[in-house]
Amino acid sequence: MQVIISPTKQMRADSDAFAPRDIPPFPDKTDQILRVLRAIERDQGPQGLQAL
Repeated sequence: MQVIISPTKQMRADSDAFAPRDIPPFPDKTDQILRVLRAIERDQGPQGLQAL
C-alpha cells in the first residue's frame, strides 16, 4: 500500500502498513471501473480524470 504523505512530487511508501487479507470484493465491478477510468484518461487525458 502506498500513501501520499504530502503534496510533493515524490511518494514515500509506507512499509509498516498491514498486508492484504484477500482479493477485493466484487472483482468484476472493480475491473469494469478500471477500464472506464482508463478510457477516460486515454480519451480526455488527465484533465478528464480531474474533472471526474
